Amino acid sequence: MRRRPARAAAPVPPPPPAPVPAVATGPPYTPGWVNRMADWAERRAGPAWLPYVLLGLALAVLQVAIQWSDNTYPIGTVDPFNVVVALSVPYMLGLMHYLLRAGARSVREFRPALRGSAADAEELEFRMGTLPARGAFLAGLAVTVVSLVIALSPTLARLAGLPLLTAGLGGEVLLTWPQVFRISPSPLSIGFTAAVTFIAWWTTGAFAYLAVHQLRLIDRIYTEHTLLHLFRLGPLYAFSRQTLRIAVGLLILAYSLAATAPEVVNSGVGGATWLLLVSGAVAVFLIPLLGVHRLLAAEKGRRLDEAGARLEAGTAELHRRMDANDLARMDDLNKALASLELERSALDRIPTWPWERGTLRSLVAAILVPLVIWLVQAALGKLLAG
Repeated sequence: MRRRPARAAAPVPPPPPAPVPAVATGPPYTPGWVNRMADWAERRAGPAWLPYVLLGLALAVLQVAIQWSDNTYPIGTVDPFNVVVALSVPYMLGLMHYLLRAGARSVREFRPALRGSAADAEELEFRMGTLPARGAFLAGLAVTVVSLVIALSPTLARLAGLPLLTAGLGGEVLLTWPQVFRISPSPLSIGFTAAVTFIAWWTTGAFAYLAVHQLRLIDRIYTEHTLLHLFRLGPLYAFSRQTLRIAVGLLILAYSLAATAPEVVNSGVGGATWLLLVSGAVAVFLIPLLGVHRLLAAEKGRRLDEAGARLEAGTAELHRRMDANDLARMDDLNKALASLELERSALDRIPTWPWERGTLRSLVAAILVPLVIWLVQAALGKLLAG
């Protein structure tokens, strides 16, 4: 009996490759104190704006109570400028909270026009809604130090024997602190106002950094991450609304100063500060949109050239047929020429600035309406005084 050959053992399949562990990708940077403050405000009971309102009320009440106790002005009356100074800190804090959240939301609104993956969109949303810890700290520190040096420089210049520098900087700021802020010269009054002012300087630095951070990112998104669809411009308007929010935030500060302390605005340094705020608001709104405006204008020009070339070719074909008395299928040619003309007319009507019609009007109104009211009040005051 023949022995059957032994069956060869089946090859053992190699073990499956071990899964490559995913590399943990954390946030690009550590959030700063502004984001931690906003997170804390949103974790509290009630609306997120409530802590800022309560802080503003507390500071305003304290400032007014100190002035009443020192008989700076009669009990029951209030100096609006004192209130504006007290409210400056919670206003800036609340404004930064709002701009961070609105900035992240604007990236989500822009998403249909964003070139990139979902991970790219998430990173851009994080960057728009988050300030780096190091940058926010250094910006606040820098503005505080520079402001303090400017405030102290007349005194330091006098001690150093530089009277010209003292005169050039406009006088003894700290020695005239009660006159500048219209407060009592008592230690409590000056100490409270100084503390609020120092915190306002720090907050102003953080706000300036936030504005620069978001505006640079908006310009980068527009110029590097945008899919241009001339007939679908809606998503592009998301960031013009954000630049408008920043601009209006600056204008509120400018006109609050003009309304409550016109003598400060009429002075050299105060007037320059006011003009800087207003012109800065216009620049904040416009400059980040210039890059995408150029891209839209170039794309619109390219599409118009293409439509014009086709219209020119169609017109040449029309002339050729007429000269050759070849009038067959002229209806199709007429429809093609009419369609090209409709396309060119539609392209002509497409705007190349990435904002809705009402956005620019809102900025112009925010600038001109308070200015006109202020000028009318000043003119009426002079007439009544005369």
